[in-house]
Amino acid sequence: MTTPARTKRLGYRVWEFCDATGLGRTKVYELIAQKRLDVVRVGRCTIITADSAEALFRDLTGEAG
Repeated sequence: MTTPARTKRLGYRVWEFCDATGLGRTKVYELIAQKRLDVVRVGRCTIITADSAEALFRDLTGEAG
């Protein structure tokens, strides 16, 4: 029996992003308003794209990539 390959996560709900990063909801919504985080709306659910989350942290840490 083989273990299935883990797939890359595509996005995070706001509370998941806050939990993972330690940022508060207010700061996350500020970053969204500043267009530093891209979101997708699905009904009432706001999903922060994983690509934009990674780009934000690359910008904050000064990494190229």
